[in-house]
Amino acid sequence: YKGSYSIRNALKLVLHLPYRAENICGMKWEYIDFEKNIITIPRNEMKIKDINLQDFKLPMSKEVINILNEQNKHWFNEKKEYVKRGKFQILLKYLPLKQVITITGIRRCGKSTLMNIFQDYLRENDVDESHIISINFEDYNYIDLTEPKALHTYVQDKIVDSKMYYVFFDEIQNVKDFPRVVSSLNLKKNVDIYLTGSNAYMLSSEIATLLSGRYVEIKMLPLSFKEFVEFIGDRKDLGKKYLDYLRYSSFPYTTMLEENEERITEYLQGIYSTVMLKDILSRKNVSDTMMLESVIHFMFDNIGN
Repeated sequence: YKGSYSIRNALKLVLHLPYRAENICGMKWEYIDFEKNIITIPRNEMKIKDINLQDFKLPMSKEVINILNEQNKHWFNEKKEYVKRGKFQILLKYLPLKQVITITGIRRCGKSTLMNIFQDYLRENDVDESHIISINFEDYNYIDLTEPKALHTYVQDKIVDSKMYYVFFDEIQNVKDFPRVVSSLNLKKNVDIYLTGSNAYMLSSEIATLLSGRYVEIKMLPLSFKEFVEFIGDRKDLGKKYLDYLRYSSFPYTTMLEENEERITEYLQGIYSTVMLKDILSRKNVSDTMMLESVIHFMFDNIGN
């Protein structure tokens, strides 16, 4: 198999781990203990979900560790702090106003990371963890909450006092009839709501209609060159860094791929395919894929002309 390195590594793991395919696809780094060399799959992730049974633990072989190392090499380096991008200050500005904050932008431009940074800021300023409700609707663990009634009940049950609750919905477009859920929760005086969504599903005109003006939109782009340099961590040889910025793109994750052209190309191809297939073809009901690709390639070839 010569496709995505993530799929290659998942296929390798199948040979070494007695897990079902859905467990490997849904595996999270938090399940892995590199000090004890153990992978733990929570019982509620297993096919048999009997709460009387323990979580499924399995020791990792050297082969498994090597595969995980290949999958995410930067994981084993010292964790670097999030770079607070310019949009973070805009979030702080709106914090006292209790508006629904909607963060929109192309896939993988840093919307979820911005919300993570903001959640860390709240914790550092003495907001209790129980008052931060965060759900990523691309995580299969929350598939049941894509039903509006279930989501509304889930959040309602977590609000148990009069202190402010900060609710973060990542990729909210995956929730059916999400505007009604958001509007209902926003009626509560002690609920502050933050949303992210891809451009294809969260166009400004549509958000205004769905949320009836009760929102502020923050538009995210990939990294500026200044932010790109901050992500790299030093200001030496800015000329070369600018060429790398143009060559390898401004998507944040590419700064972690150590100028590995193969991995960067695969990553960018994945974004391109997702945007074209999910955001354009499905949304606009385009049937002629070849013609669409030809138009896109023509536009790429003529940028600046």
